[in-house]
Amino acid sequence: MTITRRDFIMTSACAAVAAVSTTTQHTAVRPYQLGAYYFPNFHVDPRNETVHGKGWTEWEILKRGEPKFTDHHQPKKPLWGTEDEADPKVFQKR
Repeated sequence: MTITRRDFIMTSACAAVAAVSTTTQHTAVRPYQLGAYYFPNFHVDPRNETVHGKGWTEWEILKRGEPKFTDHHQPKKPLWGTEDEADPKVFQKR
């Protein structure tokens, strides 16, 4: 059986909600548990191209960032530029 990315995210979200809803802020005695899901989308993906067009990546959203309030520094500009994180050489940069 293959689990899709969407199923994984939905399952994780449901588990997180269930964990939070079973405790209240006054009765929580367990230490915090932290989880992270890293979803890189800064590379061309055929699934995104069908929705957004050829060559689309998350960088397009970043490039169009606009300030929403005073001192909101947008758009953000990556120090190394908009690189393809699917390239192992790019992913391994430090």
